[in-house]
Amino acid sequence: MSTITLHISLFLYLLFSTTATAIGDTANSPPYIPSNYFLLNCASEQNPSANQVPYMAARIFHSQFTYTFPVSAGPKFIGLYFYPVNYSDLDIANSFFSVTSGGYTLFSNFSAFLNVSAMKPAVASLRKEFIVNVRNNQRLNITFLPSPKSHAFVNGIEVVLMPENLYIRGSDYQIPLVSQKQQFFIENSSALEILYQLNVGGNEVSITDDTGMFRLWLSDDDYTYTAHGFPPHREVPIRYTQETLPYTAPKIVYTTTRTMGNDSQKYKLTWRFPVDFGFYYLLRL
Repeated sequence: MSTITLHISLFLYLLFSTTATAIGDTANSPPYIPSNYFLLNCASEQNPSANQVPYMAARIFHSQFTYTFPVSAGPKFIGLYFYPVNYSDLDIANSFFSVTSGGYTLFSNFSAFLNVSAMKPAVASLRKEFIVNVRNNQRLNITFLPSPKSHAFVNGIEVVLMPENLYIRGSDYQIPLVSQKQQFFIENSSALEILYQLNVGGNEVSITDDTGMFRLWLSDDDYTYTAHGFPPHREVPIRYTQETLPYTAPKIVYTTTRTMGNDSQKYKLTWRFPVDFGFYYLLRL
């Protein structure tokens, strides 16, 4: 699919946060503890160069295959891990497949090898993240379907229950998203793919250091197009509210920023993101 570049220019300072509803917080536990949580290491083949879970093993599919997870209703975070190397006598460059879940096509005719090869800076593995809502009396199915004369594979699968109203609306609450002309809402019948989640002005925040939902927060260094701002670090108390709860983002995200002076010609900041045509994009600051 052809790509375009999404430019984001700001003339103030940038903080990443989201909107959510209430849940408790304690000193000794993450702000959010999911009631549904699955981590699968998809063992079958093992490549000696992949020395880290879950990339040390892969499950290979030559025909349609479905994973079924018994979960409660509500939005689910799905993480899919891919380490595109040759497994057995299979050529990874010829691996193309589709993945569906809950009636949604997460990707079609997908090549992990081509995706990793095109990424800058260079990486060896790939993690795809999605949010799919599960209705009452449903199970969460994740189906892999190889393209003709091809094969599918996956190294790891992650399924985590997410709080309602964090990304899509719940049963009794709506998150208003403001456009130039009107407010609109992301219904719970929608599915989302998380493309970029950045810790602005700071280092990468690992999935184990997230607020209980195993999200990966990348450093924004590789996405700044004009980086005249400087990233100070402020150790200040974080005051959460009923609209922005402790699980919204890790505390470290709020302590790093990029700031600039009042001369917009000199201190303009721009972030640049490659994206695909044909989709709507939700931008959260």
